[in-house]
Amino acid sequence: MAQIYLLRHEQRDSGCYTFGSGLNPQGQRKAETQVVERLRSLDPDVIVSSPYPRCLQTVLPYAREAGLPVHVDWGLAEAHPTPEEYFRWRLQDPLLVEDGRYELRPLLELTVGGVIERLCTLSQKYGDRKKVLFVTHQPVINAARIATDPSAKATDPMPYGYMHRLDL
Repeated sequence: MAQIYLLRHEQRDSGCYTFGSGLNPQGQRKAETQVVERLRSLDPDVIVSSPYPRCLQTVLPYAREAGLPVHVDWGLAEAHPTPEEYFRWRLQDPLLVEDGRYELRPLLELTVGGVIERLCTLSQKYGDRKKVLFVTHQPVINAARIATDPSAKATDPMPYGYMHRLDL
């Protein structure tokens, strides 16, 4: 099975939870420096991201440098955008590879079982790769941590840019 790494997006403006909210200037600087440096060391074989701009902005500086496409999976999103937001998003970067098409399908079930099932399915999809990096949101990472670490709690602090190795 692939090695799975979960990366929380970098810093966004406080209170901005909408689909269109991206990184704030501090988060963008960290994505371009600290995240790039950590991902160089990790050297992932494949990158799968939530479609939220803040997740994509976190990983695209590294992806461009490494020449890796970013596979977008709507199941890693916190909520669905409107069709207008989706089409604006779709035009933003040629490195993005959308696997599937836009549809209002059910969101990732943010339960321990739902998250682990989704991550396992995606890992199998990219199973010939050794290291799979998922760029996502705090609730997804929390559910995965709780599933694999009995001492983990949903209230544990998780800073922006937090990376977690998931051992299944």
